[in-house]
Amino acid sequence: MTARPAPPKVALADKPSLIASTYRPEPLLQFADDGLHIDPNAAIARSGPRS
Repeated sequence: MTARPAPPKVALADKPSLIASTYRPEPLLQFADDGLHIDPNAAIARSGPRS
């Protein structure tokens, strides 16, 4: 039986890099009876589709 090879060694960076990010809120979708909601499934059940 042959021995498994050792996994490759991974060199870690000296300092972790930082990632800049920006939060953008979900837009409100418009449904019948001027209903606004983020989730289309919940809004259609509540207000119905907008024609």
